[in-house]
Amino acid sequence: MLRYMELNLKDQFPEEQWNFIQRSMEKRADEEWKQRFKAMKKRLGWSYQDIALFIGAGSSDAVKASVSRKLPAFAKLAVCVFEQVEKSGLRERK
Repeated sequence: MLRYMELNLKDQFPEEQWNFIQRSMEKRADEEWKQRFKAMKKRLGWSYQDIALFIGAGSSDAVKASVSRKLPAFAKLAVCVFEQVEKSGLRERK
């Protein structure tokens, strides 16, 4: 949505207002990513310890801290793959 607004609506707002809109939408997107990650984690029955083992992190606390700040790219990729597998039904086809 933000990208669409940048391409089509940005020039319709004063710079200060546009900056506020951009910050607000980025914050909303970050929260959405966190919720999607949390849903994936729950659906797969994964703990932060499991994820730490998968990615070779030092501890589950390090993973949790990283995810709580801003979802890293590896986690976004995991969410996208998970959602695509769920959507296509590949998980059920064993």
